[in-house]
Amino acid sequence: MRSTILPAKTRRAFLEWAVREILDLRARGDVEAILASAGPDFVYSPCGEWSKAPYVPDRCDRVTFAEALRLFNVEYEVLDSKIHELLIEGDRVALDRIARTRIRGAGGVATVDAWDHFRFRDNQVIEFAAYLDTAKLLKLSEPAFGADG
Repeated sequence: MRSTILPAKTRRAFLEWAVREILDLRARGDVEAILASAGPDFVYSPCGEWSKAPYVPDRCDRVTFAEALRLFNVEYEVLDSKIHELLIEGDRVALDRIARTRIRGAGGVATVDAWDHFRFRDNQVIEFAAYLDTAKLLKLSEPAFGADG
C-alpha cells in the first residue's frame, strides 16, 4: 500500500518536527517512544570510533539499538541538544548539533559534537547514522589529572 504523499512544504515541516522530537525524547531517555518512531526494518549505523563506551555495536537493528540506548542511559544523561544546521532533502535529514552530556555519578559534563543522518519512509525512521565525538564522553570517565588512584 502506498503512503499518502504530503506537499513538499508540509513534508519538510513534518521531518523537521520528527527529528526535533526524537532529540527531545533522547534527552528525556524515553527509549520506548524513540522506538515508536522507528520502522520495523530500522537500521542504526554508528560512524567513527565506537570501540569503547557508549555501548554501540556495529550496524544494528532496532532491538539492539534500543538496548544500546538503555545501557548508555545507565552511565550517561543527555541534558540537551542544540541544532546548528539542519538540512532536508527528500526523505533524508542531516544535522549538525551539540549535545550536553553528563556522566552519572561523577557529574562531569561534556559538550559533544554530533552529526546525524536520518532517512524516513512512511513517516517512520528507517535509517539513522550518528557521527559522535566519543572521545569527549570517554574523558568524562577518566580520573582527574593528578588525582590519587
